[in-house]
Amino acid sequence: MPQQRARLNANIAKTQLGLNIGSPILAEIAGAKGGSSSQAEQTIEQVAIELIQPNPFQPRRDFWEKEIEELADVMRSMGFFGSLLGRRQQRHIQLAYGERRLRAAKAAGLTEVPIEIRTLSDEEMFNIALVENEQRRDLTQLEVGEALLRAKDLFNLSERDIAARLGKSKGYVRNRIEVGMLPDDLKEVLRQPNLESFTSSHALELNRIEDQATRAALTKKVVEGKYNYQETKVAVENELFLGEEAGEERTILPTSAKLQGREVARGVNLLRKKSEELIVLAQHLATDERINRQDLRNALDQLYSKIEELANELG
Repeated sequence: MPQQRARLNANIAKTQLGLNIGSPILAEIAGAKGGSSSQAEQTIEQVAIELIQPNPFQPRRDFWEKEIEELADVMRSMGFFGSLLGRRQQRHIQLAYGERRLRAAKAAGLTEVPIEIRTLSDEEMFNIALVENEQRRDLTQLEVGEALLRAKDLFNLSERDIAARLGKSKGYVRNRIEVGMLPDDLKEVLRQPNLESFTSSHALELNRIEDQATRAALTKKVVEGKYNYQETKVAVENELFLGEEAGEERTILPTSAKLQGREVARGVNLLRKKSEELIVLAQHLATDERINRQDLRNALDQLYSKIEELANELG
């Protein structure tokens, strides 16, 4: 197999691997650990495309054909620039990163591409694929979340471990993992291409609703663009409020005749909280086309009359 040799310093390696988000594992792989600027000689081989296998830890699930074909057009006219990274697996080369470029090269009719061969562990293969994709914003939050869940399982990593390896905050990791744990019905919507009206934030909010039929109805409204995020949040709160078991709060407090001390303050705070929830609910119902406006008006009048009666009794 013909070979060519190239000298890659640490800065070039960092650029190729997309290391500027601070992954300690990738920095070590690139020979840049400790900030060393010494040159390291690496071997780059021209590998037949038919011998290249994809990264088994690739977090990206969707490769859009239009993007692949556009990149293939560039390769047809200008050739293949740079090199990919992989590890040897018997007679094959397992790709660490660059599957999109590999697909484009194949579509462009190339028969071989340059690949830098390294000795890489499974965890290193996973980290390279994840960071390289995310650095280029090729991954959705769902794909990142599912990949991080897989990392926790495969490599027995904590969220803190993952955050340190990616150079991200623990909150970032926790958020993405929560997205990766969403139920299948919400994941299916998130995977739809070019659906700007529905984001992972919408999905996380909708996931608070356990009843799948109710969740599906609200999801449909979000997808249709009827609810932005704040409106989705209000709608979810309303559904949760309507779904509360009657008398749940009454089991917390004794009857009015027995209210004493801090229980009185708790009762007042509870009344204030429920009042705010009722106002939000009324606002939502007033904009819901399914609600009979006269019925809603009558219900609000009854509620107002009772509250006014109680208020008058207080003097």
